Formats: sequence, structure tokens, C-alpha cells
Amino acid sequence: MLGTWPDVEPVLPDAQIDADWLKQFPLKTKGRHIVTQAGERFRLRGVNWYGASDCKHVVGGLDIQNLDTICSSISALGFNTVRLPFSNEMLRSSVCGADAIDRQKNPSLDEVKPLEAFDAVIHALGRWKIAVVLNNHTSHGEWCGGPDRNGLWFDPSSDLYTEEQWIEDWAMLARRYRHCPYVVGFDLRNEVRFCPWPFRWATAKRWAAAAQRCGVRVREELQEEMRLLVVERIIWPMRSLEAYAAEGVLLPEWSGHLVLGVHHYSWNGPGRYLTCGHVMKGCMGVMKNLLRCMGVFSPQNYGDMDPDQLKEPGRGKPSNEAPGVEAHLQSLGAVWLAFGDPSFGVFNRRAVQEVLQRQWGFLLSEDRCPVWVSEFGSGSQVALPQLSFSIHLDGYDFRWLSRFVEILGKMEVDFAYWPLNVGPKPGCGGDESYGMLAADWTLKEEPDERLELLRHHGLLPSAAPSRHCCEVNG
Repeated sequence: MLGTWPDVEPVLPDAQIDADWLKQFPLKTKGRHIVTQAGERFRLRGVNWYGASDCKHVVGGLDIQNLDTICSSISALGFNTVRLPFSNEMLRSSVCGADAIDRQKNPSLDEVKPLEAFDAVIHALGRWKIAVVLNNHTSHGEWCGGPDRNGLWFDPSSDLYTEEQWIEDWAMLARRYRHCPYVVGFDLRNEVRFCPWPFRWATAKRWAAAAQRCGVRVREELQEEMRLLVVERIIWPMRSLEAYAAEGVLLPEWSGHLVLGVHHYSWNGPGRYLTCGHVMKGCMGVMKNLLRCMGVFSPQNYGDMDPDQLKEPGRGKPSNEAPGVEAHLQSLGAVWLAFGDPSFGVFNRRAVQEVLQRQWGFLLSEDRCPVWVSEFGSGSQVALPQLSFSIHLDGYDFRWLSRFVEILGKMEVDFAYWPLNVGPKPGCGGDESYGMLAADWTLKEEPDERLELLRHHGLLPSAAPSRHCCEVNG
């Protein structure tokens, strides 16, 4: 039965939020930029803060640290926006996960429901002059990744998580935060991909049509207070944004509000990429190259295009390495690709930027629509053996990030780093290796080379904050 949330009323904005700061909202779009009510650019300098989309239904860190302390750290780092993932299950849950909140450090969150905790996080961010983009990350409250039941904006095996209910859930959130203009945008769904069982495959046309229907319903709730409408491209296969920005799809209907979202990591790539292909060695490496040679998967991931690792045509392996089966398959693959899709052939040293320009950079250079790189991230350069997912900390990840952040800086792109979080990933085992904070969810005492990269290329303010500037009494 379709739930229309008849009892949900708008929440009032936090009285402590700076009134002058609020005057710039709601945001809108003009050409390639997001702008304030005064027409000045508001560049989304964001970070992802996950947890409300996972099994405990609450943002990470509240079991470790005071909410305002975390928000003050986000502000001190220079981020002005938080992408806040949630699950549809969280909206309905009546109980926060066990030990998800330290009630002594967060006494105001004692006995709250997950959606009320979500309200408190949004208001706290507003008090620290941090805008919020809500992101429907999953249907079910769980960690998501590859093909799974959260792959579409609905669960084809569920009578509860239908497309119609997804739309009504968004309508409820639009109504709930109607009077909170610091909720600046609605990111309709994270990383749309196929669902393996029962098998469903989404096309760009079908996904854009669903986003259009959802946007219409949201607009009914907000009227003249319409917010940014973020539509991410289908994550696999990873194609150009032209399918969404073309005349008659989402534009000009959503001109003034549409932002298109993309995600980039070293281990994904254009087209039908093979996730984490760089760690496949030996027999797995041979199979990988064979499948790429046959055109089943794209020939390279973004990390493989890094100039430090790129093997240009004709160079092959260093002379002190004997050419093996894998090398011959790579050569064969180069020949195959030379007669295949020219978009994904053998890359030169400017390959990353060229691919990004073809996929979405053209929308910026043609001043057509804002593009938000709402997820990218990396482990640090130093390998940490206690991290279960340490395969990215061998330099491959960070070398790619160095190149990618330089490009983002030159293109002056809106962004959101993934993630803020540190510590155990909820419900899936292992620790978060990409996080930006210390283990106690405060600023790190030692420099972080990833933050330094963001500062160096103009994505964050240049001044490094002090750890002690962000201490807030609970």
C-alpha cells in the first residue's frame, strides 16, 4: 500500500542559524554554475557524511564524538556543503542502531528516532553555515556497492520499496524541510546500476523519466521554494551526460534547478569498467586482459590512465622483464581497441582529462549545466596494515587522486569528497580508509596529503585549521 506520509509536517529552521547566511538560499543554477539569490556563485565544496543509509540509520561518529564538534571540524576544514546519504528504510525506522549514539556526548539525541536524529544533524550543520544536499543512497539500510537490491531507485522484489513509494518518500522530505532553506538540494538516487535478482536493467532514458516524475512531485510540495535537483548518471556502464542534458530529456524543463552528478575513483572507469581491475594478477590478470581484449570490459580504469603508470604504445614492459602471456594479451588488446570504440582506445598522457571532457566537461565549457563530482576519494600514501581494504594504499590510488584533483581545480568543478567518516564501516566489516578525520572524529594533528592536495589546487581554503579550534562542549 502506498504511504503518503499524511502526518508529516514541516520542521522549523534552527533559531540559532545566522539569518544573513540564510538570505542566499534557495540556490538555483545559471549556465554551468550554482548561484545564490543574489546571483553570486555558490561552489559546492562538499564532503560525504554517511551512516543514515546504513544498518544503524544514524550518521557516523555520534557514538564517538559530540555532534557540534564534528560539524565544527567540517567547517574548519573548509567544506561548505555536506552530502547526507539516507535510506528509505531509515525514514520508517523507529529505533536507532545499538550504540549508534553516545548519549553522554549527545544528550539531546537521547531516545530520538532515526529521522529525528537526521533533523538534528541537518540543523547542526546549518548552525555551522554548512549547506546540506540530501542523497537517497539506498532503499534498504545497508552498505551498498556492486550489483545488489539497492541498484535501482526501487526494489523490484519488494512491495514496499516501489517507484511510486520512492517518489512519495521524496515528497515527504521536501515537505519536511520546506522551511529549512539550508537543505539546498535533493540528490535523487545514488549510483543507479542493474539489479541482479530479479534481473532489471535501467537505461538512461528510463532513469531520466523517473527522475522527471519525482521532480514534478517534489515541486508540488515546494512551489516557488524549489531546490536543486541532482540527477546522477547511471554508474555502470559509465557514459556521457549528454543522454541527460539533451534537449527534451531533463532540460529545459528543469533549467534553473538541474545539477548532474558523477562519481570517480581510481578503480572505476569509462564504459563497462572492471572494478578494481588493477589488483587482479596472475591467472586473474590473464582473464582480465582477455575479457578486456574481447570487449566485455573497457580496456582501462581511471587509475590506469595515471601518467606515472601509463605504458604508451610501443614501449611495452621494461627491458628487464620478460614478456609473458599477459603482455601479449595487452598488445593484442591494443590492436583490437584500435579498431573498436575510439573513445576507449589506448590513452595518451592527457587521457584522464580528455575522457572527462567527453563525458561531462563539455557541459561546463559550453555553459549548459552544472556538474557535481559528488564522490571521489583515496587512501593516503602510507599503507596501514590494520585496514582490511589496504589494496588501495599502495600508491595507485593516491597517484590517481593527485592527477584527478589537479583537473578538478583547473575545471573549477563543484565537488564532494568521499567521505568524512573514519572507523568501522557499518555492517560490512573493515575500517574506512578514505576518511578525513582522526579516530576520535576531530581534526588530525598530523598533515593529511589528501587535504593538502585539495588546498593546493584551490578546492579548499589554503589555511590549515588547528585541532583545538574545533573542540565543543557537549
